[in-house]
Amino acid sequence: MRINLERLRVTAHAWKAMRKRDITPEELAEILRRPAVSEPHKGCVRLSLNGLTAVVATDPDGTSVVVTVLSRNAEQWTDRDVINRR
Repeated sequence: MRINLERLRVTAHAWKAMRKRDITPEELAEILRRPAVSEPHKGCVRLSLNGLTAVVATDPDGTSVVVTVLSRNAEQWTDRDVINRR
């Protein structure tokens, strides 16, 4: 899945998660531009960089939608997360 930075929407839930986790818009932009890891996740894509993860969906009109933003290190993903990745 290609992230459309020209047509991007961040959900209210994602903004709230970012505030709660002290993640800045600049950090989100960096994840979207240059993720170290990009993997499918329940019809979306999970992008990770430097312990931060953004889950992004694509609307039918091609708009990329940031669904949520997490602050985790790769070793913190559980077996349940791996199973749910499909």
